[in-house]
Amino acid sequence: MVILKNFLNLEKYKDSMRPLIEELRKAFVEANEMGREYKRLSENELAKCVFCDIIAHKSKAKIVHETNKVVAFLDIDPISAGHILVVPKIHTDSITKVPQEYLIEVIETARRIVEVFENDYKHLGYSIMQNGGECCDFGHFHLHVFPRVKDDGFGWTNPKKGDNTQMKLPLI
Repeated sequence: MVILKNFLNLEKYKDSMRPLIEELRKAFVEANEMGREYKRLSENELAKCVFCDIIAHKSKAKIVHETNKVVAFLDIDPISAGHILVVPKIHTDSITKVPQEYLIEVIETARRIVEVFENDYKHLGYSIMQNGGECCDFGHFHLHVFPRVKDDGFGWTNPKKGDNTQMKLPLI
């Protein structure tokens, strides 16, 4: 209970969020140019893990937050201004393969980014998305975190509706 109470205490992160806020402010303009550069990469260059290269500081990215377990940077093809990718510093395509201590830090980083959206940029909404396994578009687990506003046009699309009535899943 004490751990949960401390985890939810926003004042604890007030000072540590200032550098993130400043980096976000500076990074929005630079992300567009990097997006144009990325789209010019060859298929061979894209075949390697772009995220591992960013983690190793071998590829350009506008990093807004970095620890020994996680790196967060602006998406070069953003859904909205401020779209950030949160990436663990371990290469895997599935959440089930990411060690718990990395996942905790990924989620904590996403939460801190949302706090910046809400407190500094006054965005009232946000989305967090993740595609895994065969559907992991870069082959490296990551979260998309981006600010939203009402009626911004973003939405889920599903060409084939599923039927959960046929699913037989054990209780977890």
